[in-house]
Amino acid sequence: MMMGMMSASNGPAELMMSPSHVEGRIAFLQAELKVTDAQQPQWKAVADAMRANAKLAEQTMGGMGGAMMSAGPAAMTPSKRIDQAEQMLSGRLEGLRQLKAAIEPFYATLSDAQKAVADKLLVPAPMGMM
Repeated sequence: MMMGMMSASNGPAELMMSPSHVEGRIAFLQAELKVTDAQQPQWKAVADAMRANAKLAEQTMGGMGGAMMSAGPAAMTPSKRIDQAEQMLSGRLEGLRQLKAAIEPFYATLSDAQKAVADKLLVPAPMGMM
């Protein structure tokens, strides 16, 4: 199921990973990691990368849904569907690269206790969100 769509199987954790809940996810991670004042500049870069990935995910999902609805699934040629998938995957890859570039310097500032939490919580989810 696409992220952000409601269904009976969507629990609180799945909804928190939705692009529309990125600010809540950022606040949760910041609190759980106990980000210090000294770590704020590096954390800001991580949060900004998460926001950018969420925006991309929302745009991608909206674009895919809009294209399929306007053209109808039968009108989408295999080549057009592959083009769409390629664009989505390219965007996801670039988002993951930006997220990685932000996480590495942040992770280096963490204490051992913070790293133990980060190792469990800083896991990329669909569309490059964490």
